[in-house]
Amino acid sequence: MGLPPVIIIGMGRSGTSMLTRFLESLGLFLGVDKRGGNHESWFFHRLNQWMLICANATWDNPHNFTFIDNEFRNDFVRVAKRHLRSARRLNYLGWHHFFKYRDIRDLDFPWGWKDPRNTFTIDVWKEIFPKCKVVHIYRHPLDSAESARYGKKVNTERKKRNWRWGVREYLLMRCDYQLSARTGNIHEALELWEEYVTKALSWSDVFADNLRHVRYETLLEDPVTVMQDLLGFLNMSADKALISQVAAEVNLDRKYAFLRNHELVKIYEQIRGRELIKRLGYGEIG
Repeated sequence: MGLPPVIIIGMGRSGTSMLTRFLESLGLFLGVDKRGGNHESWFFHRLNQWMLICANATWDNPHNFTFIDNEFRNDFVRVAKRHLRSARRLNYLGWHHFFKYRDIRDLDFPWGWKDPRNTFTIDVWKEIFPKCKVVHIYRHPLDSAESARYGKKVNTERKKRNWRWGVREYLLMRCDYQLSARTGNIHEALELWEEYVTKALSWSDVFADNLRHVRYETLLEDPVTVMQDLLGFLNMSADKALISQVAAEVNLDRKYAFLRNHELVKIYEQIRGRELIKRLGYGEIG
């Protein structure tokens, strides 16, 4: 058996892609075939998507997945294990590693994957990888919710793509964007943020020292310290110059961006007293 994976969780649009990109630059293998700019492995994305569908859940309506029982979980584990050693592993490993590693579980270098759906499917993956390291990143609820709404608008840009994109999506039955009617509503996006963060925090006792929570705003403020801490947690190492180079990509303007929007500030005044928001230290911003 190889090294346990690094599994990145957290609501989409909360810094998961940025954190994943940084870790990949510092040596974490995240798969060859990934979903556009999301840095999500298609291999693990499809397995997570399948699990949610079986429970009649989706990434933006994950509640039904909380009702799965041991029978469901055992079936998910059985199928996932079969895929990890099947020819489909090529999608994750690429030709360079395909023949050397007959099972993705045999990887002997730092590896993992990011997918917001991991937040709900992580107990399935823990059955397969009991020593996995989990990284959860969270962000101010209004910045996360507004980014989700903005992401919905950006997805409409797909209409500008040429015919090759259409043929590719039709033949491969996949796309690198996802629409959500729910996150188009700021209040529903806030509720979804609470679902994801509450679920992620609930894993603290289960994973204990193998789970690290990362505050998005702290990553923006002091990226070098945060990345050094994460590398130590993940038993990885990187040259200080490379860490500084990666940290230079941080855009501090993204911190509490909602404060520049009058309507969002008004919503914040209404929600700042919620227990979870105060618990995460977001109750006294601005």
